[in-house]
Amino acid sequence: MIKIFFLFIFFIFSYSEDIKVFGSNANIKNHKVIIYDGMMIKDGMLISAKNIIYDKLKHIIIAKGNVYINYDKNDFILSNEVKIDTKSKKIVAKPFFLFDFYDNSWILSKTAIKKDNVYFSKKTISSTCNAQNPDWKIISTSVKYDKENKWLALYNPTLYLKNIPILYLPYLGFSLDRTRSSGFLRPLFGFSENEGFLLTTPYYKTLGLSADLEIDPTIRTKRGKGLYSTFRFVHSATSKGMLRIGEFDDFSKYTKKYNLANKKHYGIEFKYTNYNLYLPNDRLYVDLKNANDIDYFYLDAYNYMFQNYLSSKILTSNINYYTYKNNNYLGVYFKYFKDTSKISNEDTMQILPDINYHIFNHS
Repeated sequence: MIKIFFLFIFFIFSYSEDIKVFGSNANIKNHKVIIYDGMMIKDGMLISAKNIIYDKLKHIIIAKGNVYINYDKNDFILSNEVKIDTKSKKIVAKPFFLFDFYDNSWILSKTAIKKDNVYFSKKTISSTCNAQNPDWKIISTSVKYDKENKWLALYNPTLYLKNIPILYLPYLGFSLDRTRSSGFLRPLFGFSENEGFLLTTPYYKTLGLSADLEIDPTIRTKRGKGLYSTFRFVHSATSKGMLRIGEFDDFSKYTKKYNLANKKHYGIEFKYTNYNLYLPNDRLYVDLKNANDIDYFYLDAYNYMFQNYLSSKILTSNINYYTYKNNNYLGVYFKYFKDTSKISNEDTMQILPDINYHIFNHS
């Protein structure tokens, strides 16, 4: 007999309780709604299983056999037996598999309990790799996952690469939240024999959906201390920019020891790109920089490995614009040079703005 799926949309008993039911068979017995080989939608929660029983008086849903539950847009639960208290929102699942589409993470355990957006599970496997054959996984005696705050707490976790145990910890907690939020970033460390120990503690501040500010206080214990700040913004769907300023102040002892020309090193950088400035096929690139000496770039807070030292003391700024249509191409290029070893750059050789027009061969 071919099963024909049909739809019930009804109100249960004496007050309006909206339940949508899809299934090969569904009926009401006493105060229970029973569904076979179908699904139920209640309070925004979709439940699919071989058998679903909803007890209206006790506010309990029991689903058995190939249970699939989706209660928001990002994650779903797979299980063999699930009990849901629709009043307290408590969920008990045996076994339990939770997948979060937002960060591609999953949790597998023999049993799990959900209370107030917090999951508790025992003998748990978690990872962000392929669930069938993960490259790495963490096996824990118990797990607490706060879905609202995106915080995952693992107790007695052991890290496995494939099936090889690599690391054991009594406790491990970390955030799964990828949304932009203000706070301190990972500190940066470095060491140099001449400049000592380097420490940078960046602070990140969100400024709406299209901008942010990063402040990087830094210290080199044998040389000095400084502060760099970066403002990033998105001007439109096809443009973005960055403004960075900073200053590093050497200790007087260090300045005298190495006979430095400048005790303070400061500068400014501005970068901007726009892929649709005035015309559909035009491009604008801006890269401007200025500093009192080249050490400003070397002392950048993110140069924690004491690398990226510019071999040339000449700073180059660029503004490039081009557009094309059909077989015609027009470009305008501008460069400006500054020699940081000079007090004045009046005699520094400059290049005049360059205009380029080209027509392509049809063949």
